Amino acid sequence: DYLEALRGIDVSNGPLDHGDYGNNITHLDNFRDYVFSSIEGNPSVGIKKIKEESIKLSISPNPSVEGSEISIKLSEELNEATLLVTDLKGSIVIQQKVSSKSITLRDLKKGNYICTIKREGATLASRKLIITN
Repeated sequence: DYLEALRGIDVSNGPLDHGDYGNNITHLDNFRDYVFSSIEGNPSVGIKKIKEESIKLSISPNPSVEGSEISIKLSEELNEATLLVTDLKGSIVIQQKVSSKSITLRDLKKGNYICTIKREGATLASRKLIITN
């Protein structure tokens, strides 16, 4: 029943926007829980809800100067997580294991980067980093 996709969502102001926030999350959850469920009401096979973890990631200084030391701070200590620093083309510039609440980066060239903390394939936090000369 595709009408169940709109369960609990006010659409009087128009259709939903794209993105992973607000009513869009409810919409996707409705598809998983009500539209694609069995006649007995069992949830969809193969579709599971990924537990969202909220950690805070701060980068300083940001923007930073080429060649300077950059400090990344996490709100909590993580086990078996990875820091990925990618350029805007998606190329991995730095990949390292995270073993504390503080990470220091050095020797990044001028450019724009995305710093992402991942664990088991899920993104826990992500921030932009700008390096100037």
